[in-house]
Amino acid sequence: MRTISVEFEDVAQEDQYAVGRVKWFDNSKGYGFVICADFDSEILLHQNTLRNFRTETVVEGSYIEFLYQTSGKGLRVSEVLSIENINASGKEVKTDEQLEVCPEVFPARVKWYDPTKGFGFVNCFAMTEDIFIGADALKSAGFTAVSAGQALCVRIARTASGKRVYQICDWSTE
Repeated sequence: MRTISVEFEDVAQEDQYAVGRVKWFDNSKGYGFVICADFDSEILLHQNTLRNFRTETVVEGSYIEFLYQTSGKGLRVSEVLSIENINASGKEVKTDEQLEVCPEVFPARVKWYDPTKGFGFVNCFAMTEDIFIGADALKSAGFTAVSAGQALCVRIARTASGKRVYQICDWSTE
């Protein structure tokens, strides 16, 4: 009988802090990469790490504050601390701290929602304007889509471009 000896390298280490930009992220692959001025190599960003931050994806070019670890395969993001999203036109998407969120909840009906576009509009009771609803609000509430005419209970935020659904609330608790 032959005995095999295996030695394991101690991989336990403290997370290090960094700030960078998302180089790219592919939902179908479940990962992407972050670049930082302080590093020559890219830092792996896995979708599971984003899920721990309560999001599934991140937009290319977004600023990201994170903790990272070094492994045998290189650097990887171990925890996301904040994300400052940039939209397709390169403009900053306001984060929660920058939004003016109304503390009240409103009854609303879905006017239309297109899951391929990832957005639509709702009409709130006693309001004349259409209110934007994005896929981010749906995902946060556990929805994959909504249908025209569907009743929702929503909290609204004011942004530079108008009002948007910030949160979909449970009817029974609000």
